[in-house]
Amino acid sequence: MGYRKNSFLDCTGEFTLMTPSEVAGFSGLRGVLNSVRIIECDPMRTVVEALVKYHHLQMVMRYYIPVKGNGFSITLKVYWDEQDRMLKMQVTTPFRMAIAWVK
Repeated sequence: MGYRKNSFLDCTGEFTLMTPSEVAGFSGLRGVLNSVRIIECDPMRTVVEALVKYHHLQMVMRYYIPVKGNGFSITLKVYWDEQDRMLKMQVTTPFRMAIAWVK
């Protein structure tokens, strides 16, 4: 039960990419849509959007990648339809000395 705990270590599952039909239903658009797509690409940055799911959770992840620089940002919009669950996000990178800032 999520509301009775103040920490959790065990992983109960992972998000997976939505299928094209799930993306269309989630976004309310007709047609086939990819779950990962570039939504902005200009001389300053590239924005990549990924739509993922886990049971009754849907999440929109946006990666903001600058053209110059050595960092990137991620924003998450979580559409929560789970009961008695907590969410713990882990982003694995290949970098040895990675530093994260959370707002």
